[in-house]
Amino acid sequence: MTNVRTLVQDPMIQDFLSRLEEVYSKMDHAYDEVAQAHGFHCQGCQDSCCLTLFFHHTFLEYLAIQDGCMKLGEDQYKAAVQRAREVIDQANHMAGGAYRIMCPVNQDGKCMIYENRPMICRLHGIHYRFAMPNGAIHQGIGCRAFEDLAKTSGAEAVLDRTPFYQQLAGLERELRQKTGFNQSIKMTVAEMLVKQSSET
Repeated sequence: MTNVRTLVQDPMIQDFLSRLEEVYSKMDHAYDEVAQAHGFHCQGCQDSCCLTLFFHHTFLEYLAIQDGCMKLGEDQYKAAVQRAREVIDQANHMAGGAYRIMCPVNQDGKCMIYENRPMICRLHGIHYRFAMPNGAIHQGIGCRAFEDLAKTSGAEAVLDRTPFYQQLAGLERELRQKTGFNQSIKMTVAEMLVKQSSET
């Protein structure tokens, strides 16, 4: 595969990233509507989603994260990669259920690639549902802080993730068709950073 930094700068890839930004914007708007209905405002907490193990599965978001990292200063980027290596090392010595390690692109409580953060980072934390391919509806709860508030908010608003999953999947299919990329992906942000650094 072409060097990932070179690939990200390709006009075709930039077009895909622009289209992804549009989907992200819709996600953020939908999230805000549900959060506001419950009076929820994330202020960060000990149950921080940035400490949660999330796997990401799309080539498009892999490229989006690299695009975000390319906007960092050299020292910031090197520090993030070093933290990513440490995160992977710590995770390898932890039992799966005990995983609570800060994301390597979180610096002093703030995401350094906030505008490029992946889908799950945008949708996590509030009541949600989505339709499975077989038509079954899966429902999920929010983070602890949200659940404590939802008990008394009286609101019934729920984030429907279905259209966003579908839109991202559509972009991913199109991207893979145009680039010929056919590898499966299941990576954490830390793993992505280390892989990307090895390709530069």
